[in-house]
Amino acid sequence: MKKVQKFSETFLTYCCKEASKMSDDEIKATARLFSENYGEWSGHGRKPGCPIQFSPNMIKASFVDKPDRFVALVYYNNVLIGHAFYLRRHISQKGKLTWILQLVVDKKYRGYSIGTKLMHSIYRL
Repeated sequence: MKKVQKFSETFLTYCCKEASKMSDDEIKATARLFSENYGEWSGHGRKPGCPIQFSPNMIKASFVDKPDRFVALVYYNNVLIGHAFYLRRHISQKGKLTWILQLVVDKKYRGYSIGTKLMHSIYRL
């Protein structure tokens, strides 16, 4: 897949929130983004050569329905082009623990540091 030819960071919008507060449209969009951009099963996987899929129901069960899960979203011209689901907990005597569980950037927008900026948006909180 070719990268986007005309790209401007001016049109990027980042947001972070509790996964439980995602709208149905956001859940569907993250499932689509994952399913179209994450990768393919290896030759030894369940479905060799097929795209790895993540349905809206799997997004809900894995992230939305969990109390300590959050999501960072990045939009380009109001179209979702990246997301990161993460877990955040407070560990007594250690502080805040943040663990990125899933990070996906649309293939056309890779190489523009979007994944890095998604992680920075998470760790700044």
